Amino acid sequence: MKKIVLHYGLIACIFIVTGIMFSCKGDDPVLPPPEPPIGVPSNLSYSIVTQGVRVEWGRVENIDGYEVCVSDTGQIYSTTSTWYTFPVSLNGALNYETQYTWKVRAIKGEKKGDWATASLTTMDLPTMYKFLGTWLTDSIYVNASLGGNAFPVEQFLPGAISPPTNDVDITIAQDGSNEAILFSITGIDSFLPVEQQSLNNVPMQSNGDASIIGSQTVNYTYTYTFEEPVQLKDLPGYDQMKEQAGQFGSLLDGAAIEAIQLTVNDANITGTLFAPNKAHYTIQLNAPVKITTTNPLVDLGLSYYFQNNPLITILDIYSTKE
Repeated sequence: MKKIVLHYGLIACIFIVTGIMFSCKGDDPVLPPPEPPIGVPSNLSYSIVTQGVRVEWGRVENIDGYEVCVSDTGQIYSTTSTWYTFPVSLNGALNYETQYTWKVRAIKGEKKGDWATASLTTMDLPTMYKFLGTWLTDSIYVNASLGGNAFPVEQFLPGAISPPTNDVDITIAQDGSNEAILFSITGIDSFLPVEQQSLNNVPMQSNGDASIIGSQTVNYTYTYTFEEPVQLKDLPGYDQMKEQAGQFGSLLDGAAIEAIQLTVNDANITGTLFAPNKAHYTIQLNAPVKITTTNPLVDLGLSYYFQNNPLITILDIYSTKE
């Protein structure tokens, strides 16, 4: 009898233990499958755009965004788009005419994928910036016209014209506030009746493939008084003035010039590249003229004529880059 009881007891224990084992196995947590690795961007390319260089790549699925970097800068930029534009300028992240290595990687949360790497080459330096530097004067030519007639400036304004070409230099500097450049010239007052500072830091803009242009308001008045009055009939364009004066033309015959006053209103500047280190600069000054003569009636009539026929003075400067 005891053997039978022990036998059934043993069987019961086996069922109890087996039940406990199965019960424990059912409570084990189910582990989620491991996350797939973050993909690496493919099809890296770039293109030149107005703002600089645009880099592009193929989309990576199931991520939050991308990080982009140019090796030379080391700065990492974030974006959710499959493109990014690096600015290229004199003050930009990238320089002109330079090859760079750039890279991009996908990010998801705190995790980052592997970098994908490519290279790019920035655009050529705009011609405007090739003017930057100091230009030493090779030669200077002054031409002036009054009412469409050649005007001998050196004869009527001897105090304003002299030939020290080696004292005239042009500096083209970068404008730190934007992408413009600034024109300055020293020694200009030796050639033209303006103050030296009148043509300093003139903003210039690109004007075609190899040219820059700019203008400056001057508003500078210059008066020259002759030691001995000069006959009005010796002034270039005298016949034209006399014809326009009509019945009062006879008054001009005996009048003599006592003083000439110029008011330089504005200056127009053009620079043109001949070669990387050769340039031609043209400075045009527009100046209404007031002439004081020995006859006040003549002065009144001439004031109207010269108001509509300003003195146009053109300074041609041929320069070599320092």
